[in-house]
Amino acid sequence: MVAYGRPAASLPWPWSRAIRHRYPIASTIAAGAICAVVAACIGLGGTASASAADHSLPSDLAVAPAPADVTPTLSRFLGAWAHGAWDWILPHVLVVEAVDASERAQVVSALGDAAELGIARGSGRVTGWIAGDVLMIELGPGSSVVYHIAGDSLRGTYTSARGYSTVTLVRASLPEVAGVPATVPGAVPGVTVRIPMTEPGSGGQRLTLEATLYRPPSDGPHPVLVFNHGSTGGGRVAPSVTLRASRQAPFFVARGFAVLAPMRRGRGASEGAHQEHEGTCDPGILGAGLARAIEDVDAAMAYLRAQPWVDAQRMLVGGQSRGGLLSVAYAAARPNAARAVINFAGGWTSDRCDAAGTSFNQTTFAAAGARTRVPMLWLYAEEDGYYGATWIRRYHEGFARAGGVATFRLFHALGGDGHRLVDHADVWRDAADEFLRGLNLALR
Repeated sequence: MVAYGRPAASLPWPWSRAIRHRYPIASTIAAGAICAVVAACIGLGGTASASAADHSLPSDLAVAPAPADVTPTLSRFLGAWAHGAWDWILPHVLVVEAVDASERAQVVSALGDAAELGIARGSGRVTGWIAGDVLMIELGPGSSVVYHIAGDSLRGTYTSARGYSTVTLVRASLPEVAGVPATVPGAVPGVTVRIPMTEPGSGGQRLTLEATLYRPPSDGPHPVLVFNHGSTGGGRVAPSVTLRASRQAPFFVARGFAVLAPMRRGRGASEGAHQEHEGTCDPGILGAGLARAIEDVDAAMAYLRAQPWVDAQRMLVGGQSRGGLLSVAYAAARPNAARAVINFAGGWTSDRCDAAGTSFNQTTFAAAGARTRVPMLWLYAEEDGYYGATWIRRYHEGFARAGGVATFRLFHALGGDGHRLVDHADVWRDAADEFLRGLNLALR
């Protein structure tokens, strides 16, 4: 499959030989936000879809032999690097076509498709600089991409004042990169559905929520996972962006589940106002937003119970970040509505609120633990950009002390933002399979 876009015009990036230190992770980076920023800064990717045959790497793509005055330290960057995706969402190919003794590198950078982020494949030529084990491409004031080489691996970090995104590439041949898929493998098709809802307290005003539905090929009845999305990251992901759970759905569909990924009010193409306030630690404001989100999940669950292909006795709720905490709180607020909960890196605020003495996360988890005995799977990773491992453990400890039942896994650091564990099924697959088997849910 031909994968990547035609070369864009040469990009007018300034460059610098100074390697910048990584900026601190912003406490409100949302899922996929930095991937979108990578694409925007690099100037790659469009919005119109095209056939694979219409989009290729540059026709004159070539890797020049290293000049005689180029050291082995520089020349080892030469060649093609592929088989990776920014934060496991946005496919990436890098080809270092030439290097010179002044430590300058000519680079072709290509991005693939990420429909969830509104990014289409594209490529362009840029200039980078090499210093020791690092290749750096500066994108402008305060933002850069740095690639660290280690044998046949190239680990990239995109850094800006907003946060960072990571990718790991491995050495490949030029013929090989021409066939690298421009989409993350394993995707399953989803369809957009509209969920009817009556606005609480409005005197009967009707509205609809947007949702993406993934179904197995058989008629059912199927167990269902309602997958709840996270925040906007303080506005870093536009509220109008639809989050489709396209990276998680294949795992569950392959095991016989349907997956419904609803957008809450005011998010994506859902009607109503977005009132899940961010950037505050006020428990009253945060609690009101959570209560409103629970109403949205009510609408999604009611929609599912009306579908003939749904097994209403095998309905799970889960989600990422705010969606993870929401799922835990929902099981407590709506007894018997869900068979189980899967919480990926759940929390409603960053741990800055915990450090400030207003631990909305810990308090909410503890309250839920006192009200429900629904089995849960909690999946977190170290080096989470929202909350540190100490706070993650405290969240679970508070939940368990209150009587909550959860299988808790805190995975080792992933080499990037642990908050993106949800996109790395190879890490949590075995834990999820074991949990589902324990619920006597049939696996394919």
